[in-house]
Amino acid sequence: MASASGSATSAPEDDTTDSDDDDDDDQRALDNWRRSVASVNGLGVGGASGEQLSELPSGYAGDQGRGGHVLVERKSSVPAASSHWTTRYVLDASSKRRSSPAARPSTPSKSRRNARHAPPERDPTPPLTLDHIQTSLNPFPLVQQHFRFRTSLVPEVIILTSALALALHRLDSVSPTITSLPPFPIPLFSVLPFLIPIIALFRDSDSYLKVPFTDERGYRSAAAADDGVAAALALPLLFASACLWETYSSLSKGTIGLEGARPIVDLWESAGIHASPPPALKPSTFDLAKALIASRTELVFFTALNSAVLLLHLALAKTVLRIERLPTGNTKRFFGFLMLSWSISTAIYFLALTFHLTMGPLPISPLEAALTTLIQQNSFYFVSRLARRGFTIGELNTMTSAGNALVLEFWRLSRSRWLYKRGHPMIPPTFRTPTALIVFQAVLIPGAFLSGFLLSPLLVISRHIAQKPSHRLKASQLYRHVFIGVFLGLFGIVFFMLGGWAGWQLGGGLRRPWLWALAYVLSGGDGVYDGPAPTGWRRWKRLLLVAYWGGTIVVAVGGWQTRLVRARRIRMGPATTTASGEKRRESASHTPISAMAIVGAGAGARVENAREEKRVHASLNMRRKFFHALAVMMFVPGIAIDPAFTSLGFSVAFALFTFSEYARYFALYPVGAPLHIFFSEFVDNKDSGPVILSHFYLLTGCAGGLWLEGRGVNRFTGVLVLGVGDAMASVVGKLLGRTRWPGTVKTVEGTVAFVLSIIFSAWILRLTGLTDNFHLGRYTIATTLAALLEAFSAQNDNLIIPIYMWSVVSLLDCN
Repeated sequence: MASASGSATSAPEDDTTDSDDDDDDDQRALDNWRRSVASVNGLGVGGASGEQLSELPSGYAGDQGRGGHVLVERKSSVPAASSHWTTRYVLDASSKRRSSPAARPSTPSKSRRNARHAPPERDPTPPLTLDHIQTSLNPFPLVQQHFRFRTSLVPEVIILTSALALALHRLDSVSPTITSLPPFPIPLFSVLPFLIPIIALFRDSDSYLKVPFTDERGYRSAAAADDGVAAALALPLLFASACLWETYSSLSKGTIGLEGARPIVDLWESAGIHASPPPALKPSTFDLAKALIASRTELVFFTALNSAVLLLHLALAKTVLRIERLPTGNTKRFFGFLMLSWSISTAIYFLALTFHLTMGPLPISPLEAALTTLIQQNSFYFVSRLARRGFTIGELNTMTSAGNALVLEFWRLSRSRWLYKRGHPMIPPTFRTPTALIVFQAVLIPGAFLSGFLLSPLLVISRHIAQKPSHRLKASQLYRHVFIGVFLGLFGIVFFMLGGWAGWQLGGGLRRPWLWALAYVLSGGDGVYDGPAPTGWRRWKRLLLVAYWGGTIVVAVGGWQTRLVRARRIRMGPATTTASGEKRRESASHTPISAMAIVGAGAGARVENAREEKRVHASLNMRRKFFHALAVMMFVPGIAIDPAFTSLGFSVAFALFTFSEYARYFALYPVGAPLHIFFSEFVDNKDSGPVILSHFYLLTGCAGGLWLEGRGVNRFTGVLVLGVGDAMASVVGKLLGRTRWPGTVKTVEGTVAFVLSIIFSAWILRLTGLTDNFHLGRYTIATTLAALLEAFSAQNDNLIIPIYMWSVVSLLDCN
């Protein structure tokens, strides 16, 4: 028994001795391994030599990430069992001894003591060998290693490129003798329909295209929508071509522009601004049409040039100016983008000037070519920075293209007004019929953004105060000072800066635009007061429209807000009076037991209140479609009765929306908080950024038919698409939808409802005489294509679909 016990007690000592011998063998093997590493071209950790390797801090493989690995060959003197990558070496910091990966017997106290100082357990990491070295240099950076065909985008790409091909066919039909400009380079333009499928479809599934010096924070989340590069490249050129064809095809019909507004040249002559040298210009409808065709031809060239610049930006962002290679500081990125945009625009200017001097006149001015590309490029950066996660690249390029055209119109109006009395009288070469309405739109829309830029210091202070609750409680007086400063600044900008330019354009002083607008509303005329004024109800039709719009808005918004307040009161419970006489509201979930015992009429009222709350708090979709239906009620009568005045009303509404968004986002006292609460009721996943854009898209989509000066049923396109088609597709799809389109959440039943509801509404407009006759078959084709694009595109349908359908209706000659 004694021997047995003695052998039993000596066993651990023998094991320990064997283990120490193994440690010596392993230590010699480790020394040999280190010497072999030193002989491999001096490679070590981070480029260290073999001698430096032995002086590295203790640790196991992978302790310092990829920099902690050693680049070695498969030739090593370490035995196979010791050099296998699953063996883990943990060095004790005090003794520099390597412990075996196998568990050693030790006393419990020693185990607990070692556990307190032992490094955390990590997964075994294999050493990086020379066999694993792969160069990161790709000689063909535009060619991805793993392409994936994006099948979900195929329908959208086909719908967009087919319409673009039709647009190029129409451009090829335009006679250059009317415009006095060279014909379109159709072979060059035709490259775009072939590039769009390649760029949009043959990419990695996680590839999100961006412009240089911007990151993913500037665009809508890839989980919510694709980058929209197909829409970015196709839509601007599509609707520019449609604008040209709309005017070109109406030349033989003798109609141009919107009824209810005379050319601004007549307004200048009536205000005493006479052409020099005389005689005064008396532009006929044909003269206006020729001037408009020439300017819209230039718009097509500008849009094609900007599309080429966008392609250049996308290529640079994927190759030379990858976001990983750029500085992380916002200031460096800002100046880097400015250098890039100015370099491209300067190169375009000198290239166009060289062609102009050597090969003859170009269809566009070199100065305007450089100006439009500079505006477009800077819009990419600034909009993506200020309205983070608000746009995809497709929505961004579409919106900035429209803004770019407005800025060019502002420039051309100013130049024409300056030259009219100085020996170069001409019809202003704007992209729409040059009337006083264009002057007001140039003041209201670009002026609203200019006002925000000039007032940005005060607006930023207002938001800073709102984000600090302690400051908000202590700085109520500062709130008032900021509000007064914003109000006075806005007053000065609107009445002196913008009002002064509008008065100069209309042939008067600071009071001229306000007096002209008041007379335009009250007289019912065409803006030039050189003849008899309208009589009867036509004189008061604009005042009646203003009263109708105001009453509709008050009833709709006021009624909606009242029901929301009632719902909140239902949630808070009935008011009770305490012993001290105070009134308080108790939630239904915290009602006392004694109160819960009351049944009968009280319980029935509570059930009815719950039903009412459920009805009030309808889904987000129903809340949004409510305002789509409101758009139909408001805008259809205005478009039918007075399209020119309704177009002016759209411009005023856009400016008011812009100032409302300033007040909401910057928490401007005292209207910021109520506006934020109201607009937040209609936010969906497409408003993922700090700026709420849904109401802008809705207004722009409804106004597009008038702003682009469509004819016949095309004037109602935006209202019918958003107010009727989109609303019916959503309601029918959610209630009756069973079959979904492949790769989308949209249903076939909703798409059918979209098409039928729009065609039926247009047919009703024709029966009632609110629009002229139109080709029903072609209109059905255009509506079907728009419905399919709405089903398959992840872009914001309030913006994309009305523009697309308006363009296709124009190109198909539905009127």
